[in-house]
Amino acid sequence: PNWADGDTLVPIDPSESVMRKAWGLEEKFVVAYSGNMGRAHEFDTILGAASAVRDDERIAFLFIGDGFRRGHIEKQVNARSLENVYFQPYQAHSGLAQSLGAADVHLTALLPALEGLIVPSKIYGILAAGRPTLHIGDDEGEIGTLLKAAHAGFTVSIGDATELASRIQELAGKPELTARMGRNARTAFNTHFSQGIALDRWTQLLLEVSRGESFSPPEPARAVPASGRSTP
Repeated sequence: PNWADGDTLVPIDPSESVMRKAWGLEEKFVVAYSGNMGRAHEFDTILGAASAVRDDERIAFLFIGDGFRRGHIEKQVNARSLENVYFQPYQAHSGLAQSLGAADVHLTALLPALEGLIVPSKIYGILAAGRPTLHIGDDEGEIGTLLKAAHAGFTVSIGDATELASRIQELAGKPELTARMGRNARTAFNTHFSQGIALDRWTQLLLEVSRGESFSPPEPARAVPASGRSTP
């Protein structure tokens, strides 16, 4: 799997996020999409959910970053008169912990047809930041499987804006569930996805190849639930 730097990306309580305060979102339940808004991602489900909860004053949607689809997203926000959606540019890497920490829950999205072709790299930063994830895509795909194993979020099908809105409102109304899933996310990161663990695996692989040893790819990493019991 990919990885993130868990020494610089550490969990920050939303109330302590400098950027959350600077962006005027202290009193909101912040649902964030952070990173590339590209062709491989799907945003109409997110926009549909934002429309569905537009009258819920608790909830704010935050897009951080840029990409091919950002213009489409902004046009749709304006066309739908969505006042619960905010935009920020890419943030400096040195402030990534603060940026990711500004959200209560993060969004990821991947078109199912591209499973296996696109590396879902942003999920590892989210795990390191100790935040739950709502994934729009294939429940049996890489991110969907990871979230189920780690008990660190939910997956909804592309196009099911009603289910996404329901999950967002569920987490907004259950801070203990949101916090528990955030802790599970960091536990999964520490167990399987830190930079050190990933580099050790690469080192082992390269040494085996250099010695001419046959190599069989390992089974995909499975996170350990908060209970401490392994997941089959």
